[in-house]
Amino acid sequence: MDLDPSKILIMAAGQNPHEIEEELRRGADVNFQRLDGNTALMVACFSNKPECVTTLLNVPNINVNLENNEHETAFSIAIRFRRHHALKTLLGRHPDLVDAKIRVNGVERTPIQYLIASKSSNDTYDFLGFSNTLQVLTDFDAEARQKDLEEIERIRAIAQEALTAQYTLTLRM
Repeated sequence: MDLDPSKILIMAAGQNPHEIEEELRRGADVNFQRLDGNTALMVACFSNKPECVTTLLNVPNINVNLENNEHETAFSIAIRFRRHHALKTLLGRHPDLVDAKIRVNGVERTPIQYLIASKSSNDTYDFLGFSNTLQVLTDFDAEARQKDLEEIERIRAIAQEALTAQYTLTLRM
């Protein structure tokens, strides 16, 4: 049976890390990039599947710094899409990523600056995702906790006000 190199990406979006392990045993390349440049780790981070992220990170030759065609890494994908479970797993194994600079339109940003600048909606889910992602980043970045604390607290206050207003509106309905 021929090995489909893209199958590992499909499995990375799923719930079963054992399927990923089996595909790796069959010889799948953990760093395989499909036409858009995404890897299985990027897909697992986007899908917010920490068990799949862990399985992939257990492969000794995984390259966590590969970029897709949009110049995104698994780390920046987890931040942009507020996938805090995957982000926490990724940083747990590669805490040095919190010091990475993320380049967007020629501008280098810290992970927290990137999170703040990332396009988002104004719904409750996004505020919660933002807050949870911010918490993961600050848990791993002591320097950011000191340097950006004022900005972080300001953003949390705005998010909390929005959540309270939405909750109050819901109760009135």
